[in-house]
Order: sequence, then C-alpha cells, then structure tokens
Amino acid sequence: MLLIVAAMPLAANIAHAADSKTVTISSFASGNFGAGYDMETQQLPLVKALAVKSSGTIKITYVSGTWCAHDGTDCSGPNGTAIYDPSGGWYDPLQEASGMQMSGSNNAMALMGAFVPQEWVDTPGFAALDGTKMTTGVGIMPNQLFFVGTNNYLQVTGPGTLYLGVNDWYVDDNSGSVTVTVAF
Repeated sequence: MLLIVAAMPLAANIAHAADSKTVTISSFASGNFGAGYDMETQQLPLVKALAVKSSGTIKITYVSGTWCAHDGTDCSGPNGTAIYDPSGGWYDPLQEASGMQMSGSNNAMALMGAFVPQEWVDTPGFAALDGTKMTTGVGIMPNQLFFVGTNNYLQVTGPGTLYLGVNDWYVDDNSGSVTVTVAF
C-alpha cells in the first residue's frame, strides 16, 4: 500500500513537468513582422514555445538574458526599451499589430507572443512568420501579436500553439537572447 501511495505523487509530478518548459528566444526571432528595410537577412520565425490541447491559462515567466539592437546600444530584457528615430518610415511588430506607424516605440526589443489555433498550425504550409508578407503558405496575422514582457498570463479557449519573439522590425544588428518558462 505504501508503494502505491508513493507512486501517485510521482505520476502527478511527471504530468505537471510535461506542461512546463524552458524556451530561449533569439534576438533575430521577429517573424518578419513590422516594417523598415526590405533587405533583412537575419529574420527568423517566431519560436514555438508551447502547444496546448485544451482551454486554460498559459503562464509565461522571464528567467534570464538580455538582447540588444543597434549593435549593442539599445539593450533590454523582455519589457523592452524606448527607441526614437526621427527618420520615420518604420514600425515595430506590436505597432503593426495595432495599425500604428510612428518614429518611436516604448517597447522596442520587448518579448511578444502570438497564440495560433491548432487548426491554423496544422494547415499545410504554415510558418510562424508575418502572414501578410508571405507569398505562399499560411502565417500569423499581425493582430494576433501581444506584449508579453517579464510575466504574463494568457487565457486560451482551445487547442493551439504559443509562439514567442522579439518586438523589433530590423534584426540584422541585434544580439543576445532571453529565456522564459512557459507553463499550462
């Protein structure tokens, strides 16, 4: 009888561990969102953080790391930093999500996310890239992006996948990464 009682908590811990993981997001993982230069070479898709099979709450928690833009002059953690560029003509991914274009951002280089319903993820040709800029396949729409920062809770209404990335429109001069835990 003692063996059975001792095994039950162990099984519960194994199930819980499967619902939590640590993910590192590169400063190049912007999913080609935002607008600026046409000749970017370092763009990476958003990072697949966690797939869930039901409705519930996903918790995203910052663990460590920093990332920098502009060859190391604008560094931050997952809450981002304010950047102003009077030359204009650009907008960050989260600005694209809200339909705003401006010459500055209060949360440039912030951690951002997108939750994509499972049926969309399962569509042939799906990629964790800006769906408005893809000529083939299916991508993520800018209005699916949201600010994550250091700690965020996301209520989901069904199966899908959480993707994470950096709120930056020009990543070629970036460096660093941040690490988070995601739990369901």
